[in-house]
Amino acid sequence: MLGLIAFGIFLTVMLTLHACYSLYHVLATKKAAQRRIAERLGNWGDANQKLSGLLVRSDSLSEIGWIDVLLKETQWVKKHFKIDRLQRLHRQSGATRPLAGYLLAALTLAMAGSVAGIKFRLGAPMSVILALVCGSTPILLLYRMRAKRILSFQQMMPDALELISRALKAGHAFFLGVKIAGDELSDPIGGELRRVYDDISMGLAAPEALERLLDRVDCPDVKYFVAAVSVQRETGGNLAEIMESLAMIIRKRFEFQAKVKALSAEGVLSAAIVFIMPFVMATFQYMLNPEYMSLLWTDPAGKMMITVAAVMMIVGAVVTRRLIDLKV
Repeated sequence: MLGLIAFGIFLTVMLTLHACYSLYHVLATKKAAQRRIAERLGNWGDANQKLSGLLVRSDSLSEIGWIDVLLKETQWVKKHFKIDRLQRLHRQSGATRPLAGYLLAALTLAMAGSVAGIKFRLGAPMSVILALVCGSTPILLLYRMRAKRILSFQQMMPDALELISRALKAGHAFFLGVKIAGDELSDPIGGELRRVYDDISMGLAAPEALERLLDRVDCPDVKYFVAAVSVQRETGGNLAEIMESLAMIIRKRFEFQAKVKALSAEGVLSAAIVFIMPFVMATFQYMLNPEYMSLLWTDPAGKMMITVAAVMMIVGAVVTRRLIDLKV
């Protein structure tokens, strides 16, 4: 018991020191960057104009130098922790905090889950499962953020394509149409289109700038958009009509998905009730007779029953999700 308390105190102190150092490092870096920008700009701009501390998008994995170097340059860490895949996931999720913060949170939660398993004497298998579940929570959060961001991007994409089409019909170049759409629309699609325009303005070819967009937003609609622009630049054709047709197809697809969601709402609600009901009944049973329910995590047979039931519930949830998730 004393060991667990000491470990908790040590972990709390380390996290507090890390947070204080990170805050100091961020403030010091921002002030130094603003000072360097002010020295370089000189008297070109308004003296009272507020300067931003970042001229380019930071691709660092951590605001602490040695952690950033460890994650980027250590081959063992990059191989076993899949740093490249996690970095791409972090970039696609649009998260503002560095990737190292999520990795640290995953490690901390995994340790807390394993300590909780040992504390409540759940056994080695359940302790490992609890540690994996707790440790994967920040990574699952990144997946959730990426899914929401891509969905928001897809929902706004027809409007962006129509704006580009109208700009092309008005006689503007393609990259100016991208700029107009980026200025008119909000994030996430507005910010991504502005980055495409910035890449093209800096001398990057349009297909390569769009490939970078595809790397940041990995969804089928963007693939079709990039392919249409690339093919049109090589073979010719009316790009404005292509943009309008693609926008119409995306709208029709969302209408079909809305119909599927409405028709499957009853099944989804039934599945949610069936999934939640065991936890509700177990809670009431524990409140009425704690000794009877405690056999599930004190007796070896009870632990096996909980493990098998948890695996079967997860498999059932995945299968139910697959049945109602139609790809269009």
